[in-house]
Amino acid sequence: MEAAVWQFLVSLFGGALAGLIMSYIRIRMYEKEREKTERQLFVHRLQFETEFKIYKELWSSLEELLVATKSLRPMFEWGTSETDEEMKKRKLTDVTDAFNKFVSIVHDNRPFYAPEIYKHACELSGKAHEEWVKFRIVNPMKEGYYEEGLENIKFIAEKAEQICKAIRWRIWRKNM
Repeated sequence: MEAAVWQFLVSLFGGALAGLIMSYIRIRMYEKEREKTERQLFVHRLQFETEFKIYKELWSSLEELLVATKSLRPMFEWGTSETDEEMKKRKLTDVTDAFNKFVSIVHDNRPFYAPEIYKHACELSGKAHEEWVKFRIVNPMKEGYYEEGLENIKFIAEKAEQICKAIRWRIWRKNM
């Protein structure tokens, strides 16, 4: 196509003027392509920064939830002046606050981060909620109570590790 345009311009304006016009056309095409590339880079950078910010918030809230959930069913408690009821109420409040923060971040930002991370986060929050419910209603003297708590914490920790790996993969892949 460029050859046809060149021939037309040479026949119309002569060689020198046709060369200038072709140079101008090439420069304009290059500038349009550069502007398009700059817009794409801007959007990519904005997407990366948004996703990165969400991952930082998500990870921070996940850690809070993990710590609070781990504290629900320890085998032993020592060094506290709280009654059993006060301790239970405090632990439930800590987990509730951490859970609500985590779930809020997970669901409010769902369209802006990877579906795989959302899936793992939902599975983790489901198990954390189950642990919260069982702590509230199951008698600690029931056989297997503490073992079940350990299994739940193990599941939550594994999901946290999967989320960590998925976040790292997303960030490293986008930086290449």
